[in-house]
Amino acid sequence: GAFAAEIAYRSKTETIYNPTYPSSMWDRYLETDLDLLSLTPRLKINGNAFGLPHSLVTGLDVMQWGYDSRGSSGPATIAAPANHPAGTQRSLAFYVQDSARLSDATTLLLGGRIQSVDYHVKDLVNPANDQSQDRIPRAFELGLRHRLDNQSSVYGKLGRSFRIATVNDVYNSF
Repeated sequence: GAFAAEIAYRSKTETIYNPTYPSSMWDRYLETDLDLLSLTPRLKINGNAFGLPHSLVTGLDVMQWGYDSRGSSGPATIAAPANHPAGTQRSLAFYVQDSARLSDATTLLLGGRIQSVDYHVKDLVNPANDQSQDRIPRAFELGLRHRLDNQSSVYGKLGRSFRIATVNDVYNSF
């Protein structure tokens, strides 16, 4: 088999200014910092099981987001923000996918993923605005590919997927 792992860090800063005209009463200015630390080990094993060649891939996705945003009416007032949400997002996922060659022309694909996601955001200016959320989404896939000739194949798939919202998707300062 083959084992691989990646450790990654990403940092992003966003500045948004949304002025309103002719009045500035609803102007909105945001400065947001996002940090992501991730660890993604995976293992791939090729072998035979039940008399068929298989390729099995399994792994973990571990992610930690940091979120810090300050909102005010404009750049001049950001030092005393109207709101200052800060938070975290923690995620742990396990997945497995097996590809089995049923014949020279036909391959069966089975896979699944389970993920635990925990969000927590607290507004440092308005402490009563404290939000938490826990999710455990699950996904699967069942696919079958049959090669018709050297240039054509037919593929069918049944599955369920999901998208994990990031902490800045879940919490909107506006």
